[in-house]
Order: sequence, then structure tokens, then C-alpha cells
Amino acid sequence: MPEEASELAGSLLRGFQDRVRARGALSAYPLEPGNFLVVDPAAAPALSVMSRMQHAPAQEQQVFLRNPRPHITAAVEAALRSEGRLDGLDQIGEEEAIETAGLPLLVETQEYADWVTGIGFFRKPDLQIGSGSGTTWLPEAFAAQLVRALEALAPAEVDALHHRVSGAMAAGEATMPFADLDLPARPEALALIKHYRGSDAAPEDSNETARRELSDPLVLETLINFAELKWVAQVKPRLATGSDTLPSIVRTPLKDHQRESFAWQVDAWKVGLPGIFNADEQGLGKTLQTIAFLAWLKLHAADPRAAHRGPELVVAPTSLLENWEQGVARHAAEPGLGHLIRLYGSGTGARKRTDTSGRDIETGESKLDLAFLREALEEGRAHRYWIFTTYTTLVNYQHSLRQIPFSAIVFDEIQALKNPASLRAAAARSVRADFRIVLMGTPIENASVDPWAIMDQLAPGSLDTLPEFRARYGTPEVTNTAMLHQRVFASVASLPALALRRVKDVVARDLPEKMRRLHRRPAKPAPRRNGRCTWCG
Repeated sequence: MPEEASELAGSLLRGFQDRVRARGALSAYPLEPGNFLVVDPAAAPALSVMSRMQHAPAQEQQVFLRNPRPHITAAVEAALRSEGRLDGLDQIGEEEAIETAGLPLLVETQEYADWVTGIGFFRKPDLQIGSGSGTTWLPEAFAAQLVRALEALAPAEVDALHHRVSGAMAAGEATMPFADLDLPARPEALALIKHYRGSDAAPEDSNETARRELSDPLVLETLINFAELKWVAQVKPRLATGSDTLPSIVRTPLKDHQRESFAWQVDAWKVGLPGIFNADEQGLGKTLQTIAFLAWLKLHAADPRAAHRGPELVVAPTSLLENWEQGVARHAAEPGLGHLIRLYGSGTGARKRTDTSGRDIETGESKLDLAFLREALEEGRAHRYWIFTTYTTLVNYQHSLRQIPFSAIVFDEIQALKNPASLRAAAARSVRADFRIVLMGTPIENASVDPWAIMDQLAPGSLDTLPEFRARYGTPEVTNTAMLHQRVFASVASLPALALRRVKDVVARDLPEKMRRLHRRPAKPAPRRNGRCTWCG
């Protein structure tokens, strides 16, 4: 059952929720003048549980949200016993009576299936993987200099810097001066500064801690392979309804290595792999290769015999939004990949339900109006749409996006998800997609868990559990590195490889060489405090 099938919606639903929170479980509630909600006595036990849990400690709420059924069943049993309705029944009879009364009181909506196990407050697990500096969005030398400058600041100075960057962003400025640097006025900069501001924060009292915990994001919880193998993607062959040839809608001629990639993607899809990892070097046309495959998949989905006829979802960093839209327009003839739904910036606001506000993760409810997509799915025309969003929007509106079964999802610049304990990674795991495509053209950086994090988004379980992976590959050596490369980039048991990596020097020698030019400029004096350089190291 979809959430939109609820008897109450909009202001009536909010009014009911507010009254339950304020007055507890009652037999009836006034919703508006002349309009009352009368509670079926059979539902009273569940309502009492819901009312009590709204005022329970955060940890107890988290346990309840993860699995509310036992709490409701216990309340139903207590009510039946107090009313004498279990008298004279044997154990089997009692169980049947309790199940009959309790089962209809908790309805699981259609959005939550597969490896999503429920809703809960986000708690970042301590995987001890070393998250790095948080500056992978900056050039390496610049990032090191920035980190040194931030580490030298007092807490008050960090607060002031956070305020200045916020002001620069609001004013539309691209950069702002800081410690002899032109600091980009971007959300990533704010997040990095917030990290340093939070490291020296004063201890909170217990009441403030409780309030903070209650405001933590409410996210979709999934099966994860951190400590034990709980979710393994299966190989399930798919039936193609047409030929394997490149669709005529792709108007840009493909180079040989791009045709090879297209054939590899089609083959991987047909044999039933959960997805593919295109790790081609930058400049080899990963976007074009992906657009070609998505066009082929859309042509397949147009056939009523296709098993999956959902829309396609592309998730990319904000910096690549324009590149993707221009790429589709340049490489694919009309109608391209179909009708584009922009879920970023003002496009997200335009899709908000009129009866709600805020983000999904604030309340655990769907805030986007995607009813038109669900209707298109029912009518077999959802393949005519493709959705473009950012990693931030995916996090903020994961409950809404969870409602849509996508035929394919593309994660561009997958390094955004390389921390498996992050909120972004958790949101990405919750997406329902028949085929997952991840793109990354730069070598895997820093932490040795990067390959595991990427592959667990693509093909969960393919590299075992995280502890097993770290034990085997945590310390890179010639032997284990070769073994890891074999598991990811080699064909196994007649199946195509999960990943593909080519470099220009081998497959595209006709492309111009990359030119690197060093532009020098005089350095300004290093900032000093009490006669000492604050970031010289």
C-alpha cells in the first residue's frame, strides 16, 4: 500500500499528529470545525504505543522505529487479556486471536522492501577507517595548506570563518580570502569548517544531548555488510526485447573503446549482474558510454514485454550538472533520454507537496510529490522519464525517491560515497534500482576500504564483509593487490567483469596529450600569531 492511500493527508494529518503528541491516546480527536476523527477501539492499543513512543528517550525511539511490530503486538495482547477475550483459549488460539487483532494495525508501505529494513535515526558507525581530511574536492597541495590553517585556529576564529563563508555563499561570491588562500565559497568548505568547529565544542548537558539526538536525521535503514554478510546481490539473467546494437538515437560516433564499453554494459545487464563500474581514465568518454547504454535500456523498456520499465536516475555532484545535461543534448537525438525531471535547486522545491514542508529526513516522511511517476509506472510509461539529482538531494529526500523502482541508477564520481559509514552512502544503499552504474575516472585514494565501499554499493557482498576485506587487503602488497584486481576487473565463470579500466595511452593514443602548466605568482607573507607562523608546519 502506498503512503498516499492514507485516510488523512495535509493539514488534517498534521493536526491529528499534533493532537496525539500533545494529548495522548484518545477515543476521538477534533480535526477542524465540524470534523472529528473517531478511533476504532481495536486500534486503541497501537495508538497508545505510538503516543508513548513520541515522548520516549531517543534510544528507545530508535529501537521502536527499527521494528515496531513487537511493541504493538504486546499492547494488543495486554488489551485482549484485560478484556477477557483470551480466556479459555489454548496457546494456538491465543496466538491466532492476537495476530488477527494486531496484524491490521501496522501497514508496511510499498516503499520499503529488499534490503531496506525500516526507518531510524542515523548513527554513524565507528568503522575506524580514517575519513581523511575531508578535502578531496580541492587540489592536493591546496587541501594540505587549508587543513594546516584550520588546525591553527582557535574555536572563536573557526566560528568567525564559518560565518564569513556563509556570507560569501549568500552573496554569490565564488571565493573568499583566508590564510593567504582563495577559499571556495561552497557547501563543502562549510562542512569542513564545521568539522573543525565541532572538534573543540563544549560538552553538552544531558537535556541538550537528548534534544540533539531527537533532531538527528531519520533515514532508511538497510542491511549492511560491515560486521557480517547480510546482503549479497544475486545474478539474475534479464531478457532483452530487442537487438544489442547501438540505438540510432545516439548521434555521436563512438570510438572503438567506447563501443567495447557499450557492448560490455549490455552484456553485463543481460547476464544479470547487479551493475557495472566504469573506471576509465578521465577523457575517455565515460559519460558518452553511459548515455549510449541508457538510451539502449530505454529502448528496451519501451517494449511491454520488458520486466523493468521504470525511469532512470542519475546522481552527480553539483559541479557536473551542466555537463550531464549538455552531454545528453549533444550525444542523443530527441527525445534524448526522455522527459527530464530536475531534482536539485529550485527544481526540488517545485516538486514539494503543497501540504508539507522541510526535508524527508527531518520527519521520516516523503515530502516530494512523485505521484505522477507512480501513475506512469502503473500505465507502463515511466521509462519515458529520467531524473537528475545531486548527492545532497538524494540524502535529504531519500524517503521520496525510495518509492520509485528505477530501471537503472548512475552514480557519477562515486568517490562521493567512498566512506561506507557516511549519510550519503546510507542514502545510496536505499535506492531501488534494477541496475547500478558507478563512474570514477581517478585512481582510488587514501583509505584501503575505498574499493570495498564502492563495490558494496554496486554489488553488495562481492568483496565479503568489511573486516574480511581489511584483513585481506588492508596492507597493500603485490600479491593481494593483484588478487583484488582480479576479483574486480576480471571475468569470472563466463560472466563479464564487474569493472572496466582503460587508459588513454593504450586505447586512445589519437587523443591529445594532457598539458600541465604551472602558473607561478608571488607568495604573500604567512599569517602569524604571537610571532609564529600559523600554518607553516
